[in-house]
Amino acid sequence: MTIEKRLSKEAFALVGNPEDTTTWHLPHHKKNIPGAVKGKIDLEKTVDWHLMAMAVGELSLGVNRRRKIEADPAQILVAAAHLASHYRQAGHPLPDVLAALV
Repeated sequence: MTIEKRLSKEAFALVGNPEDTTTWHLPHHKKNIPGAVKGKIDLEKTVDWHLMAMAVGELSLGVNRRRKIEADPAQILVAAAHLASHYRQAGHPLPDVLAALV
């Protein structure tokens, strides 16, 4: 089962088509995000920092990208700002990739 099948769209920084999981990119929340969406738990407590590191890596235009992200530059910038907000909320320094984009 892929990560896209286990998580809701709210767990992703980039959602192309809400009805098509193949357009969801940059997962960075644990599977308990529905509780945060409903306001039952703090959204920041659902951030999975291992997934976050992988999501940030996906933004890199270099050869380390595991798969092609189908998004225009504006969508990439919105996703980068979203991920950067989690780093800031947690008091973590921004990775170079995010710092360059935001």
